[in-house]
Amino acid sequence: MYGGKQFMPKNRFQKAMLDGFTDEGTFNNINESIRLAKELKVYDVVNASGKSMGILAEIVARLKVSEELEIMEIEPIERIEA
Repeated sequence: MYGGKQFMPKNRFQKAMLDGFTDEGTFNNINESIRLAKELKVYDVVNASGKSMGILAEIVARLKVSEELEIMEIEPIERIEA
């Protein structure tokens, strides 16, 4: 709510600032962050345009609301010969 009215973000940056990615799910947020990161070049980060800043804000916002992944070590299953 903003000023008593429902505020709808108009772009990526506004959605990122309003934590608009909390309902997307961890795996979706991580996968989308990877996809967005592949769109950027290092130069885009150093000399960011408005579009690049929006993409960066979305990546950070998505990763901030994602749960940490756990590495599980699983013992290999041995084959039983019949």
